Amino acid sequence: MRGCRFLAGAALALVAGSSGAESHPYTIGLSASVGHESNLLRLADDQPAPEGYRRSDSIRSVVLLAGLDQAFGRERVYANLSLRDSRYAANSIYDNQGYTAQAGLDWSTVGRVSGSLSANANRALYSFNIGYDGGFLRRVNLQDTRDLSASVAIGLVTQYSLMFSAGHRQVGNSLDDAAVQALDYRQDNASVGLRWRPSSAAAWTVNLVQTRGRYPKYQPLPTGGYAGDRFRQTSLDLGLAMQTGGASDLDLHVGISRLNYELNEGRDFTGATGRAVWSWQPGARLRLSTRLSRDTGQNSYAVTVFGTPGTAEYSRVYDSLGLQAGYELSAKIGLTASWQVVQRTTVNTIDNPWIPLSAQDKDRTESTAVGVRWTPRRSLVAGCDFSHLQRRTRGALSVPLHDDRFACFGQLQLQR
Repeated sequence: MRGCRFLAGAALALVAGSSGAESHPYTIGLSASVGHESNLLRLADDQPAPEGYRRSDSIRSVVLLAGLDQAFGRERVYANLSLRDSRYAANSIYDNQGYTAQAGLDWSTVGRVSGSLSANANRALYSFNIGYDGGFLRRVNLQDTRDLSASVAIGLVTQYSLMFSAGHRQVGNSLDDAAVQALDYRQDNASVGLRWRPSSAAAWTVNLVQTRGRYPKYQPLPTGGYAGDRFRQTSLDLGLAMQTGGASDLDLHVGISRLNYELNEGRDFTGATGRAVWSWQPGARLRLSTRLSRDTGQNSYAVTVFGTPGTAEYSRVYDSLGLQAGYELSAKIGLTASWQVVQRTTVNTIDNPWIPLSAQDKDRTESTAVGVRWTPRRSLVAGCDFSHLQRRTRGALSVPLHDDRFACFGQLQLQR
């Protein structure tokens, strides 16, 4: 198979590169999984699969893993790479190859200056259904995401530090379709903040964040080409990280955010955002975590109503609540469970003075998952996962659907 030859060649290259740097600790591994999904295409509950496609499918994936983590002096450099090959039994048109790559540097000086640099890249198969009626994607769409970030912290006095950070993100889609190309965007952000650590158990932060971005293919023009839409967001964030007890930690962020668009003003947002994460480990075997968050979204796509171009947006604001639990049944067997509910405010705008259509709705997605892990040896792990997803809607801007997924995997990982 072409995908297997691709992975084998990459594995030989990685092994050769690693063996030439014997002083650098590295990891290399191989993972394989087999699974089944009841609604692979993310079709609505009453929507039949088009001819030639199957609603449910079985998926086989092979992943090649490689990693590097090396400290030298006050610095630390790291890199991780995974190459994926995925095959579908019934919908083979979606067979694809993707990857995830990460590299970074953590550094510090003899004084009170420290910082980090990081770069991330990912290519993965994007959602089969982009949400609106008729949005079923009949061809492969690979979404590429690129992230660059840098941060610097300067210790002013014992308890205070001045913080700076900057970042860039770019998202692109491979499918040549106006509705999909409207998802492309790029953004830059910068922040300045102050951290106060009155004790080893608590730290306060305040950050001012400025984000600017652009959807270069926001809307197709009748004369050809695209009209771009720019956005700008300003946020003021107050954070608190503290140990609330010997076995628990609290990470709290509350902020005010203002988001404005040049063209699609229906997506503008001004209000409170934030998150609260509480982690608790009452014993050596049990771990619990609760997360509550409210944030703004960046996904939109083009639509056409009665021949009129416009946009629909599926994550103007979303609120989420999640619970996670992990339990070590023994030294080699671990159990996991999670539950999450996400409520989104959805917006649709049609830019036409003769047909001023606009709407705002909400949908609610609830998901649960359970899993088991078996680690017979340090280098070997196997497990199975089951998840259930259910979306309920209040209007016509998104569709109700459900999906069940079951998968088992095995992973061999060698370290040196």
